[in-house]
Amino acid sequence: MKRLEERKNKIAMFLASDMYIPMTLQELCIVLDVPDKDRDEFEVLIQTMKKSGIVKLSKNGRYTLNDNKAVYKGAIQGTAKRFSFFIPEKKDMEDIFIAPDRLNGAMHGDSVLIKVVQSRQDDNRLRGEVVQILNEKRSEVIGVVEIYRAELTVVPFDKRIGRINIESDQPQKHREGDVVAVEIAMPSAERNLAKGKIIEIVASKSDPRSLFKYIMRMYGYEMDYPEEAVNEAKSIALSARSEEYSKRRDYRDLPTVTIDGDDAKDLDDAISIEKNSAGNYMLGVHIADVSHYVRENSELDKEASERGTSVYLVDRVIPMLPEVISNGLCSLNPNEDKMAFSVMMEVNLNGAVIDFDINESIINSNERMTYKNVHKLLNGEDDELAVRYKDMMPNFYMMRDLAVILREKRRARGSIDFNFKESKVIIGPNGEPSAITKYDITEANRIIEEFMLLCNETVAENFGWGDFPFIFRNHDKPDIEKMADLNSFLKGIGYSLKSPGNVHPAELQKLIAEAKGSPVEHLINTVVLRSLKKAEYNPINSGHFGLASEFYSHFTSPIRRYPDLMIHRLIKKRLGIGGEKSPSGAREIDILAAHVFTVARSSSEMERRAEKAERDLVDRYKAAFMERHIGETFTGVVSGVTGFGMFVELENTVEGLVKLSEMDGYYIFDKANHLLYMKSGPSRYTIGTVVKVKVVSVNVNLGEVDMVIAEAKSGKQHHGPRRNTTNKSRKGSYKHRR
Repeated sequence: MKRLEERKNKIAMFLASDMYIPMTLQELCIVLDVPDKDRDEFEVLIQTMKKSGIVKLSKNGRYTLNDNKAVYKGAIQGTAKRFSFFIPEKKDMEDIFIAPDRLNGAMHGDSVLIKVVQSRQDDNRLRGEVVQILNEKRSEVIGVVEIYRAELTVVPFDKRIGRINIESDQPQKHREGDVVAVEIAMPSAERNLAKGKIIEIVASKSDPRSLFKYIMRMYGYEMDYPEEAVNEAKSIALSARSEEYSKRRDYRDLPTVTIDGDDAKDLDDAISIEKNSAGNYMLGVHIADVSHYVRENSELDKEASERGTSVYLVDRVIPMLPEVISNGLCSLNPNEDKMAFSVMMEVNLNGAVIDFDINESIINSNERMTYKNVHKLLNGEDDELAVRYKDMMPNFYMMRDLAVILREKRRARGSIDFNFKESKVIIGPNGEPSAITKYDITEANRIIEEFMLLCNETVAENFGWGDFPFIFRNHDKPDIEKMADLNSFLKGIGYSLKSPGNVHPAELQKLIAEAKGSPVEHLINTVVLRSLKKAEYNPINSGHFGLASEFYSHFTSPIRRYPDLMIHRLIKKRLGIGGEKSPSGAREIDILAAHVFTVARSSSEMERRAEKAERDLVDRYKAAFMERHIGETFTGVVSGVTGFGMFVELENTVEGLVKLSEMDGYYIFDKANHLLYMKSGPSRYTIGTVVKVKVVSVNVNLGEVDMVIAEAKSGKQHHGPRRNTTNKSRKGSYKHRR
């Protein structure tokens, strides 16, 4: 069912895209990864869309979107007030209002096709009607059982869906507080609640793993792979042969190490480094050759494509590939011969890559190092480690020296580096959060980051040109309007942008550097970050604004990111190596380009879903941790202000809401300046203001922590930073998937 819905989604998205060229049914099956056993079902889907007038069939047997229908693809977004809007996929389109009687059964979260039925009304907004539901997320809603007005109901975790009445004839196996999956029998209409039936108890209220379980269910993740894919993975592992080694560049004599986190098991990159006779660095970035084992259109590949990325849920990983592949066969474990895809770069003392080579290779990592241990070695913090790794120390020093050169080069061109605090939730043996600790970014982390950035840029610059398909990692320039708003805000606190109409990343980098250590450091970092766009995958290059890079890609993590795996295949196709067949003729290249487009779009969607799932689970675990601290007082920093209150971040990175209704006095919200101020009084709160708060309540199921100002009733007030006329500033913090 999941795959069927995904395919309906892909069909409409693909046919409506600018990359689409009219295709036959067989060509569509190839581009959309439809296995032979599902082709009859696929044809039925196409015919259904044809019958409803969404697509049409040309005289030469090729399908196109029916332009006369003027349909648009996007998602339904509900609101807590039960209004609905259509959010189009096309960025240049505005949101469209959908009246309740025009939803045709669609609910919040559904992926749909709509048509415009009314032009602009008094509110100057277009109105539309749903013509087809593509991906019925409403078919299963996750929520908590609650008795409401003596009736059994379920409160969805997503507030925009609304309370659901449960059919009264259901067996009472569930208890109040249980997390359940509900199937919608009748959507909500006007003042009537939606009706549904409980199809599964996802987690008992008393189950310490309930948070993990319902996040998995809510986002549709599965720990287990389909049997066909698992069997295929086991077969690949058993059939791996060393005869392949003779066809590859042999780098086993190079001193090579992996450097990862303490608990990492999927080691997909290794590093080698030395200097040549010219005094230049010879940097080798060796990436697990996943594409050698996971062949295109295999069952394993199709499942990995649908997952798009590995998902890191606090103390567990939902792998993109089965563990026999990700942690075993492909992982660059120490003292084992491993097949890799190696990028060998000659880097001069200015940090420029003056020559490079890319090869299928065979490597043997000498050591499995951790960030902590390499950091200790470089700073002389552990004598025992120094003795153990004395032969490797020259290489570590060389890595550090080169990383410093590369980092300074990036800064010189304007690459933006934020520095937000990161935290880690520790899960105890009983499955409950036992601690929240700070995650330190060490010198070793920065070394690996610089090497991966350089490798990704080198690959993109050398293979992302011409007419051959490729996948770029784009980070588009910020909107002019957002930069104008940012500049207006900055002027209010003593800063400004020289050219907000055509801002360069170097200008934002300079702003953040000036703000370091000042009272408005956190404020400026936060506001700048919120003014930027999100990075995404795209077959058309537009550069990476945040990195100030003309070309950028994701090449270095094929075990956990599908775009990286796809790029490996594209490079091999282009070079005609590794058993990959290079497309012959313009038509084959067009078909490949269309496939690359669907992979890029799908991967961006899967990445956003993974980020949201990861964030949601962390928020719920943090709320569960704070449940034992209700009534206690903490010092925090205002991290956001809204018309309904302000968010406060504690030292342990837990964020809570201080509601406006719980604050003494009458406050006015100044949106442009991110400010809450008392109408008749001295109190002012903006991002970065230090406050004392008391935790008053927690909703673990929604990941919410409510706080009040601890000193408000005693008359003590907390003032936000005043205008800084000396033009000195401060810093912030940032977690971003480049």
